[in-house]
Amino acid sequence: MSRKLLAGLAFAAILAACGQQATTPAATEPAAEAAAPVQVTVPAGVYKLDPTHASVTFRVKHFGISNYTARFATWDGEITFDPANLTASTVKASIDPASVRTDYPGDFKATHPNSKFASWDEELGKGETFLGGTPISFQSTALEVTGADTGKLTGDLTLKGVTKPVTLDVKFNGEIPSHPFSQKPVIGFSATGLVKRADFGVATTEPLTNFLGEDVEVMIEGEFHRQDDPAAAPAAPASP
Repeated sequence: MSRKLLAGLAFAAILAACGQQATTPAATEPAAEAAAPVQVTVPAGVYKLDPTHASVTFRVKHFGISNYTARFATWDGEITFDPANLTASTVKASIDPASVRTDYPGDFKATHPNSKFASWDEELGKGETFLGGTPISFQSTALEVTGADTGKLTGDLTLKGVTKPVTLDVKFNGEIPSHPFSQKPVIGFSATGLVKRADFGVATTEPLTNFLGEDVEVMIEGEFHRQDDPAAAPAAPASP
């Protein structure tokens, strides 16, 4: 984490706590100590998603009594990571909407005889009423450090050709200086956020609007492996 920024935040929190104690002598509970910043030792660079240890899950209220949950099977992501200046780090990601998986247990064609799609997954991923079939993308625009291992990542989400800003709550889960299999530095993150489905033209017609919640909760897990530095790669042999 950015040590100077976190140290400044911690110092400000201590000053604020001391000021509160001076003006409210009746207070008996001690002020909570600021969490120590996480020590990050992996080098700066481009870190690519390990798709075998990652997930993108989303859920939406269904009739107000349950959270209908689905996931994407195909997505990619990349972090340009700067541990010395975290706010300079950037994130980009892409999702194939046709890879959505719901584990629909019923006979879709029997219950949806007018659908041109063969399955619920196909209609949800490709149907214009839902995800539209066009790639989903995210490009970060700002990162705010909020704690020793947390932050708020803001970026542009593009879905069905509509681009809107969204903010994700991000948690740094840890690092491995040298992964036992790839021998590369690895970092791990979790992220959550809310997306307004109507902002992107998803499920905006009746009767869907009568039983689907407005907010779609997104949950992301990912491990990212550092890519080889091209500048450090050996030069190609000269042509004979």
